[in-house]
Amino acid sequence: MKRIRINEFFKDFDKLRKGKVTKAQFKSILSTLNINLTEEEYASLINKYQTDDDMVNYTAFCDSIDSIFTIKGLEKMPTTRVKPIEANDTELARKKYLEFDEYERQMMIEICEAYKQQIIVKRLNLKPLF
Repeated sequence: MKRIRINEFFKDFDKLRKGKVTKAQFKSILSTLNINLTEEEYASLINKYQTDDDMVNYTAFCDSIDSIFTIKGLEKMPTTRVKPIEANDTELARKKYLEFDEYERQMMIEICEAYKQQIIVKRLNLKPLF
C-alpha cells in the first residue's frame, strides 16, 4: 500500500541470500518500515511463512505482497500492463487505521469542528478567534 520495496530491507539481514531471516529479524524489519502489527498479526505471519528450520521465508512473504500490486518478472515483459490499484485493493489495510476508540473519536470530532470554523472564518473574511 505504501509502495515500499520491502525485499531490499530483508536482504540486508540475509547475508547468505537464502531467502530466510529469524523471527526476531522479521518483526524488527517490519517495525523499521513502520508496518505496525499486533502480536497476534506477527504470530500469524510468522506461522504462515515459517520454514522447517524455524526461520521466516521472507521471499515468499514479499512475493505475496508484490503479487497484489504487480506481476512477478514484469521487467522481462515490457508490453504487459499492470492493473491499476483501486480503493478496494487496500481497503482491509486501511480499515485498521479508521477504527477509533471513544477518546480518538471525540478528538476527531473536535479537530473537524475547529477545521470547519477556520473555513467559515476564511469564507467570511473574519479575524480568527484563536
